[in-house]
Amino acid sequence: RADAERRLEDLDQRAEKLHDAVAEVENLPTRRVDWVIRNVSKRIRPPSASKACLHTSWFSPKFDMAGAHGLQLELQFYRDSDPPVEGQ
Repeated sequence: RADAERRLEDLDQRAEKLHDAVAEVENLPTRRVDWVIRNVSKRIRPPSASKACLHTSWFSPKFDMAGAHGLQLELQFYRDSDPPVEGQ
């Protein structure tokens, strides 16, 4: 029984490696990634003017694409300050 469990665990590991290899080859022609930020209008709008941050970042979940692993997108949102800051 213990030998069978060890063999099944070995097969599971091999299957996972095979899945990763197929996904890597499958993703090679990828040219576009879609990332949806749910309720973004609520997140951009601060609860009050006093709590508004001039800079906010959101990070996507990590993903694999075109043979690269662990990629992540970052969206940076900059607000205008009141009164304006030089260079704005």
